[in-house]
Amino acid sequence: MIYKGRQLGTCLVILFIIYVIERYILAWTANIDEHREEWNNIPLNEAAIKEEKRREKERAKQQLAEEEAEQQRMDEKKEKKRQKRQLILEADNVTEHQFQQMSYYMTKQYCDYKFRKRMKNSVEGVAVIALLELAAAFVIPTMYDKLYKWYGYVAGAGVIIAILIFAVGYILVCRKNKKFKEAANAGYPLEYCIVIADVYNLKKFICSDGHMEEWKMRSDDDAKVKDGEEAVVIYSPSTHEMFT
Repeated sequence: MIYKGRQLGTCLVILFIIYVIERYILAWTANIDEHREEWNNIPLNEAAIKEEKRREKERAKQQLAEEEAEQQRMDEKKEKKRQKRQLILEADNVTEHQFQQMSYYMTKQYCDYKFRKRMKNSVEGVAVIALLELAAAFVIPTMYDKLYKWYGYVAGAGVIIAILIFAVGYILVCRKNKKFKEAANAGYPLEYCIVIADVYNLKKFICSDGHMEEWKMRSDDDAKVKDGEEAVVIYSPSTHEMFT
């Protein structure tokens, strides 16, 4: 009786397995029918993807060719400008430039402007140095235990040194730029001439009294003139200096 029960159990298990396999096959078949159209379209999708990639490559090549052509046009334009500038400079360098006198009013106005501009730029630089030294005097002692106990003395010394730096720097700046005040108060009008800017190359100038001066142009942040552009050169007869 037990043996027959085991046979019956085995048969039931086998029938269950067969049933599961059958259901799986039916489901798989239904899935195939449901997605058959999508699977059939896979080769078409792959062909479309390949075609799109080919078009993207062609567009990229076309864009690269256009960029190269544009860059070539810009390079040619720059080269023409450079050649034109070189011809202008070569013609300008062999020319003896004639100075013309300013009025006394314009001389004073220009010297005052130049003095204020140079003083402002120079004093700002001195102030930055003094502030950096002052900041260091307050910050550095906090980083070292041995100096921290002397914090008050170090900070006080830093303040004194910062004041000295600013005072000495201001005096030096005033001495350096006093030539503009001297030119304004000398009673001799400034002279000017328009030339093509060519930094560090020698140029010849004929002053209003007939004597000749030679001068190498220097870059001047106040003028903001680039090589190849027109620049106004100023000559001070009282100090025999030139600047832009």
